[in-house]
Amino acid sequence: MAAALARLSLDDARPPPVVVLDLDATIWLPELYAVKAPAGAPADWRPTLGTDVAVLPGAADVLDRLASAPEVKVAIASRSTKAAWARALLDDVRCGAASLAARCAPDQIHVYKGDKQTHLRRICQGLRCAFADVVFFDDARDGKFGNCVSAAELGVLAVHCPGGLDKERWAAGCAARPRRVR
Repeated sequence: MAAALARLSLDDARPPPVVVLDLDATIWLPELYAVKAPAGAPADWRPTLGTDVAVLPGAADVLDRLASAPEVKVAIASRSTKAAWARALLDDVRCGAASLAARCAPDQIHVYKGDKQTHLRRICQGLRCAFADVVFFDDARDGKFGNCVSAAELGVLAVHCPGGLDKERWAAGCAARPRRVR
């Protein structure tokens, strides 16, 4: 698998019609549940990108690629319990010259408790697309908090990103979608 991933190029990967991104441990670290406000912080304190939370380097590369693919619809599916923090950070994460929040399709930032099947159903309904049009990138494969297996049950191509989204996982997901390889 590693050799096959190494042969894939970020630039050669034809993007899918719809990309859905998880956030915690896929786009940034640490996961927001682990972030705590400093002692004495005001009640409306929020983490700062670059200080409290960092975009993963591989994810930054992929977001730059997405910035040059305006035909791709982008959505967010996150089970974070810190929705306000996540939304504020999305305004700061860069996707080319714009923020990741601005790059997302209208009303397609889904950050709330619940399973990823619910998120993906709402995204596909809102975008009027088939599950087969979606490539979903997430760090959690299966188990209690797993997302890839349950997403694949819907017919979405789920790409497991155990070290976060990077150009190899992006290229693998883009290459697999037309062939429906999982």
